Amino acid sequence: MKQLLLLFLFAVLISTQAASQPPVGLHADDQASRAWISSPRPNPASVSTTFEFSLGDNANDARILIRNLTGIIEIAQVLDIATSKQTIDISSLRQGMYLYSLEVNGRIIHTQKLVVGR
Repeated sequence: MKQLLLLFLFAVLISTQAASQPPVGLHADDQASRAWISSPRPNPASVSTTFEFSLGDNANDARILIRNLTGIIEIAQVLDIATSKQTIDISSLRQGMYLYSLEVNGRIIHTQKLVVGR
């Protein structure tokens, strides 16, 4: 039952994100074809975790968002466009599963899970 509830919450989060995003098309500035983010290291993590990323040529602003399973943003880390690595302090997060997203120019490019353990 708990797994079913988690799947439902995840589906609601993803459908909410998809509904708020502009339609995807073949545009010269389409960041989805060039931007990427690595899996966090370590994962599971307890104090901090590190991401490697590439934002593409047309990135003006970028963030890593860490959400709880109800979709509430717990951490929003602005990325320095000139770098390719970011370590995030997650010590304020409770133990459990979270979703991290790479947001470039206001669009969610990638979402995956992050596990916080103690």
